[in-house]
Order: sequence, then C-alpha cells, then structure tokens
Amino acid sequence: MSAALDQLVILRTATARWHSAVTVNVIDADTADLLVLGDGADWEDSVSAVYFARMMTGKARGSGVDEWLPVPVTDEVSAAIAAAVSGGLSGYASEAYVDAAIEEIPADDDSGLCAVPGARSTPSGFTIGSAARQPSTTRPTLVTVSGGWSWTLSATGTATGTLAVKSDSGSTPSAVVISMPFSRGIGVGLSVNDTGTMPYSVQFVVAANDYYALAQSGVANGSFGTPLVVEQTM
Repeated sequence: MSAALDQLVILRTATARWHSAVTVNVIDADTADLLVLGDGADWEDSVSAVYFARMMTGKARGSGVDEWLPVPVTDEVSAAIAAAVSGGLSGYASEAYVDAAIEEIPADDDSGLCAVPGARSTPSGFTIGSAARQPSTTRPTLVTVSGGWSWTLSATGTATGTLAVKSDSGSTPSAVVISMPFSRGIGVGLSVNDTGTMPYSVQFVVAANDYYALAQSGVANGSFGTPLVVEQTM
C-alpha cells in the first residue's frame, strides 16, 4: 500500500513508543512528511510536552525506530478518535475544561488586553494655577504641556521663574513630578532692553484616579503665559 495524503499512520519514535500521525505530504510511495501527535509526555529530543503536535519530514515506511506504518481505520479506531475529541486526550485540556475556564472569566475583565488609546483632548480653561484635574478614574493618561517662558530686562538684573507639575492621588496634589526652572541675568552696568521667549515641552503620565496641577513660583521679570495642555488616555 503506497503512502497517501491524509493517511492515518503510527510513527515509532523509540523501541516501545509509538505516536499517532497523519501524512501531510507524500514524497514517494514509501516516504512522507508527517504531522505527529504527542502522547502527554516530553518528546524524545527533550521538546516539552506542551507541543502537542509537531511536523516531522522525510519519514520512511517501516517497522523500525523513526519509521511509520499505516493504520487501518476500523470501527474501533473511529470510536477511539470520537472519544478523544469529546473527552480530551490524556495530559491535555479537554474542550469541556476550556469552556468551563472561559465561563469563569468575568464579562468585564479586560486584564491582559491592550487597551486602545483614547482620543486626544484639550481641557477647557485649565492653565497654571487652575484647580487640579482628574483626567480618568479608570485608565492612566498621557499629558503633554508645552508653551514658552518670556522675559523682559530693561537694565541689569535677573529674570527667573519655575514651572512645576504636581501629581498624586489627592485632589490638591503636592508631589512634584517635574520641575522646570528658568533664569536669565544681565550684569553689565548699561541700560539694555533684553526680551525673548524660551520654548518648553514636557510629557508625564497621570495614574488612574490621580490628579495633576501646574504651579509656578519665583517669577520675576518673566511670564509663563498660557500653556497648551493635551490629554490622551492610555
């Protein structure tokens, strides 16, 4: 009997060990590539038993080790296959077991899934010194703050200012997570008119249910103006 495609065979992998297999490619009358099923134990080459099926190529027909023999599909074989499909193979989870495990997962449980980021938004009226914001009670939020620090010096002196981002679980957060100090000084004893703007941009993540706020301190001869604030849930 020549090898045929989709033929049920048994592959001898050791002197006293046989595996069920199916021919998936016929090379010639006595040689085929096989899809070999595991038996619940590790494979001879130490591959873990979790790999319940493996492709093995170029196997010859015969009764020796690493050879295969065809299996007549008798009524007994058909019954054994049907029992395996309905009850699960030894060492592997049955279909009923998997179904039961799925049923135990809460309907709203998305743990382990990759959440789709939300749309970007700009909070209306929020600026430096505004009351703290709580962007989301369920998901972390990426916040981007950008703007410019402007200064004006008409004589010797120094323009200073520090912009800080505060964020924690309190509705009036006190933990400083970002501090941006700015300073420009003139020490020459001449009357000058020195003005300019220095841009800045920072990003930070606000944890779910946390708040954040922007605060300034030590401002002299300068201004942070109104920054652009953009939020995006993660």
